[in-house]
Amino acid sequence: MALFGTTFTMEGGLWGQLAGIEIVKPRPDEIAFVGRAYQRILDTQRGHDEDTAGLRCIAADLQRRDGVEAILLAGTDLAVIFDEKNAGFPCLDCARVHIDTIVERLTA
Repeated sequence: MALFGTTFTMEGGLWGQLAGIEIVKPRPDEIAFVGRAYQRILDTQRGHDEDTAGLRCIAADLQRRDGVEAILLAGTDLAVIFDEKNAGFPCLDCARVHIDTIVERLTA
C-alpha cells in the first residue's frame, strides 16, 4: 500500500505502524507533487487535469516500481477528483470508509 494525502500525512509516522501491512513511502519529489496537487484542490475546490494525470502517473510508478497493490486516499479533499471507481488505479477512499462506518453505527 501507499498513501496519498497532505504532505504532512505522507511524511508522518504512519509508516510501519499498521500491523501486517507494508506502507510504501513515495519518493520526495512524488510527495511534493501530491502535496501541491492536494493544496490546489483545497484552494480551488476543484480538480485540475494536470494534477489528476500526475497523481495517476505516480500511482502507476508506485505499482510498477515498488509493487504497491493499492493507494490509500487518505486526504478527504482527494474525493473532489477521485473515488474508487474513477481513480484509474486500485485505491481505498479512507473518507468513504469512515462515513460508511459512522452511518452504519448511527443506524444500528
